[in-house]
Amino acid sequence: MTRKSSLTAWMTQMSWRRTGGALAGAVALACFVLGECVQRHALGVNQELPERITAAQADVRENILSLRTTLAGDAGLMPALERYAEEFSVQTGIDAHVASEIDVSRLSPLAETQLVRIVQEALANVRKHAAARQVQIRLVARDGCLGVTVTDDGVGFDRVPNGKHFGLQTMRERAESVGGGLTVTSVPAKGTQVTFWLPLAQP
Repeated sequence: MTRKSSLTAWMTQMSWRRTGGALAGAVALACFVLGECVQRHALGVNQELPERITAAQADVRENILSLRTTLAGDAGLMPALERYAEEFSVQTGIDAHVASEIDVSRLSPLAETQLVRIVQEALANVRKHAAARQVQIRLVARDGCLGVTVTDDGVGFDRVPNGKHFGLQTMRERAESVGGGLTVTSVPAKGTQVTFWLPLAQP
């Protein structure tokens, strides 16, 4: 194995470990919320707990789905994205569709992994914050790069929120780690679009 391929394999493995860590954190949160539920129920104070339990359950399901999709690399990028979008729709009730106009085989394995993780994180934001009815993931060729947009029809916002608050900094760092970039645009009451691009290998 070459030094470059070894580095790619190591970075891909680290991405998988981060997904596993997120899953462990979500499970720990769910356990904490359930424990709090028992305590508050005993005290007769549990008005907010049903919503918190539902949110914790959604986080656990989402991280399990993310881990399964990230590790299913042998299926190919597009089948993995399409399956993730389908299961996301089933779990959230938000219609999610994937459209592609490009041969994604020119992406490096590491870039593929980062693409999937960015899309997963963008969809997590849609679920948590957008109050959207539908979301579209679109892949297009763009100046020697693969351009990806994740567009929802949700509530939008006046200005881009703090990167750490919505995990935007993490998504941006993922794109930049393979030579790409990421931007976010939004219009109140008209939705939000996450746009990122990743370099393609020369044909």
